[in-house]
Amino acid sequence: MFYLPGITLCILFLIYQKRNKWKLGPVSILFIAYLGMFLAATIGYLLSLSRPVLPISLHAMLYLSAAFIIIFLGYFGFDDNKNETIVIENSLVYSFLEYLLIAYGILAFIFFTPFSIISLQGDIEHNRIVNINFAALESFGLINSFASLFANVFIYMLLFAFINFAKNEKRAIIRGFILLVCSQSFIVYILAYVGRDGSVYWFMSLVFIAFLMKDFITKELKRIIILVSLLLTILAFIPFMMITLSRFSDGSKSNIPNDMMITPSQFSDGSKSNIPNDMMITPSQFSDGSKSIILNKKMFQDMKYFFVIETIVNYSGQQISNFNDIFVINPPKRWGGLSFPVITTFLESLGLKINAIYDNEKLYSHYFEYGATPWVFSTYIGSLLADFGRLGTIVYLFISTLFTMAITSKSRNTGKFYLSELVVFILLYQIVYWGIFYFRHYSMNYYMLGVFLLCFFIKFTQSHKNQVQIDKLK
Repeated sequence: MFYLPGITLCILFLIYQKRNKWKLGPVSILFIAYLGMFLAATIGYLLSLSRPVLPISLHAMLYLSAAFIIIFLGYFGFDDNKNETIVIENSLVYSFLEYLLIAYGILAFIFFTPFSIISLQGDIEHNRIVNINFAALESFGLINSFASLFANVFIYMLLFAFINFAKNEKRAIIRGFILLVCSQSFIVYILAYVGRDGSVYWFMSLVFIAFLMKDFITKELKRIIILVSLLLTILAFIPFMMITLSRFSDGSKSNIPNDMMITPSQFSDGSKSNIPNDMMITPSQFSDGSKSIILNKKMFQDMKYFFVIETIVNYSGQQISNFNDIFVINPPKRWGGLSFPVITTFLESLGLKINAIYDNEKLYSHYFEYGATPWVFSTYIGSLLADFGRLGTIVYLFISTLFTMAITSKSRNTGKFYLSELVVFILLYQIVYWGIFYFRHYSMNYYMLGVFLLCFFIKFTQSHKNQVQIDKLK
């Protein structure tokens, strides 16, 4: 039962790749991200690093599998072989937006960098727990809010960077690299709150945009872009590792049971293990009947990097088990209070009775009754499930898929991707892509609204006179 969603993903991936003539593109990356999550989930499940609190439910796994089918069918219309052209509806508007994004990135860097430096000084874990910069950041009011919004549009800095690379003009390429560096303002923004996921989301977004635009860029320029991107990635993951080591290197927050599975003291060929006899414990038996030799966890207290790896595996693959628990518990619906607080608050201010629940504490007791933790990763499907219930989540997924299908089918039929539609496609993709962890956009409601406004703005200002087409390289 546990493996059903993974098997579903594998079948969908193979079907899509065949339709896409086995070419590796952005949708392939989306599949690979989810398959990677399921691989980590399998490792965590087999090694008991991340197991559900409640028994695996067949209904939960069938529901998650069905959700994956609905989601990924929307991307079957995307064909790397038929998207030949990117159309910029108005080059003047594009230039205005480009310089605006550069300004946004620089301003966000300037504002958040001092706070990021404070976050990484001294006891980093203590800084995280006390949220060392929160009060200072909040004191800046609207400045902080706008700087946060500026940082959140980093994926469009990446898009505009690669569009400039595709132009293959000296000045455009220079602006492209400036935008590429500016996109890391998101990492600095997250670091200001002693967070590390900014590095992960930035890297994921870089890979997505790179695969989206790779056929529009010359081989010579690709080599330079790869080198610069590699350097920026190394810089991005230095603070990531600093925070990770500060949080998990001592094993105190490890998810491994006190008695951990390890290889047997005597191997199948009769040779003896080098593990000291006094550290070995008699075989144990799991609830499902499977047997494994176990080793006392104390042995690993000094194995700093072991616990870091264990934590990364757990964080990458705990979603399936946690989704199972949320599905079985079936907590009261929040009606958008979790995922769309800005939108529900606005609608309620207009007099609509939505009865959204914004206070998480009111619902935590439903999880605690089962011994489950409510704030763990469960994919964005799990987040929506906790917000809208089983039926409401399916309705949301259908609507989102219809939007995605409309955009991808049009680009497939015409061979053209208009900039106004591309910005919306990126948002829809981003929600699913980042959603391998949870619904990250719960804190980005203004950003989501801004993307749709940007789409309308580009559409409204389109001009055949100033229209520019960027063609795929032959």
